[in-house]
Amino acid sequence: MPEELQNMIRAGDVSVESVLIYPSTNANPFDLTFVWNSLSISESIGSDYVQATIGFADTQNLIETIPIIGNEKIIITYRTQGFDESSTFVGRITHIPARTSLNQGSQFVLLEAHDENFVINQRLKFSKSYKNALISDMVDDIFEEYIKSVEGSDITIVPTLERESKVIPFYSPMRAIAWLAKWARSPDYRSGVSYVFFKNRNSYYFGPLERLLDTDVNVNVAASYKQSTNILGGDTKNKDLHEGLGNILSYSIRSHDHLTMMSKGIMASTVITHDPILRTINKKKYNYFNSFDDFKHSNPHEITNETSLGEFSNSRLLLNPTQHQAFGDGVDSNRTQDVASIRMSQIEQIRGTSIQIVVPGDSNRTIGEIVRVDLPSFGKTTLNDTFGDSDKYVSGRYLIWNLKHEITRDGEGKIVYFTHMRLVKDGNTTELPAQSANPFGSQSTHSIV
Repeated sequence: MPEELQNMIRAGDVSVESVLIYPSTNANPFDLTFVWNSLSISESIGSDYVQATIGFADTQNLIETIPIIGNEKIIITYRTQGFDESSTFVGRITHIPARTSLNQGSQFVLLEAHDENFVINQRLKFSKSYKNALISDMVDDIFEEYIKSVEGSDITIVPTLERESKVIPFYSPMRAIAWLAKWARSPDYRSGVSYVFFKNRNSYYFGPLERLLDTDVNVNVAASYKQSTNILGGDTKNKDLHEGLGNILSYSIRSHDHLTMMSKGIMASTVITHDPILRTINKKKYNYFNSFDDFKHSNPHEITNETSLGEFSNSRLLLNPTQHQAFGDGVDSNRTQDVASIRMSQIEQIRGTSIQIVVPGDSNRTIGEIVRVDLPSFGKTTLNDTFGDSDKYVSGRYLIWNLKHEITRDGEGKIVYFTHMRLVKDGNTTELPAQSANPFGSQSTHSIV
């Protein structure tokens, strides 16, 4: 084991093994392992790529010597104690967001890179028709032909339910897969329409959010996080890596915006469908509270106790023109009226309540995992140098939606590694109390004197 790894005894200790840039003008890489000042690797369920940034003080005019002009290959390898394998990012430099003068003879350079396959993907556009096929089979075909053949990555594809006829309208392969996700349903989660397509540090995923949230599938959480005063000191408890990695250094909470819940149709909406062939106009209404138990959630109880919000179906109207059997194959592939309201609500539910947490650097975490969070209920117990009991409405199971590994090195060469995570949930662990006084829509009994 390298000496640097042997010296890693605390949560957040990291060994950056190599930072290499491969220019187009030279077969040999430039080694920035001892030059960089900051590194970050970011993932998001809302994206189909992994992104990296690297900052360094350029005192040797590397930006011109290498030269760095864009599309250079970059490989970053780092490792934390307790894990057998190193984490590696392979990408292409796509942008130089900043070049700032530090003093005479030096400048700070910030580079932005995307994973290599995503860059290649942007160059490809294709159109292809599929007739009477499962959406999961379409995705598998696109992935095998345009993505795996280039990158060699793996993908988890959750099989879909209905057969469809679709024409890909000159999209990039990744955009085409994300487009197909809008209509995909799983045989195991027939009520929902929550398919997503993303890439984490391990592979790609095409499947429903419900499968990621399902407690029957994901019985155990990937990690548990809480605040602890015992881990922050300088005693031997710092050497407990497992406990240290689960310590929340800082956090902020964002709750659901009730105006957003109404305007975006999370609580209620209506899809109006016009078919010029059959000369019909249909309406399909959605009520969050009537259908809550039909879906899998991160936690078992509703995100709000204002049940009357589900009755305002006109709070969000979706217009959907359609054409009966447009492909002439007996398969009515335009099912937007059946899925639009449900999908919109499911995706917005999970993104509405979120927690931003910062923990000691953990290279083993990635997006799409379920974690447990226990946050304190502030009160009198906090006066005794403890964080008190858990907040029963905020604590619970969360999905990692965004993640950033951030590694910095100060002027003395000390390396600090933190993991930033945006965690989301679409339910509460504890049921909210029923509203009995002045529910939404009722007239206030208070008089103004």
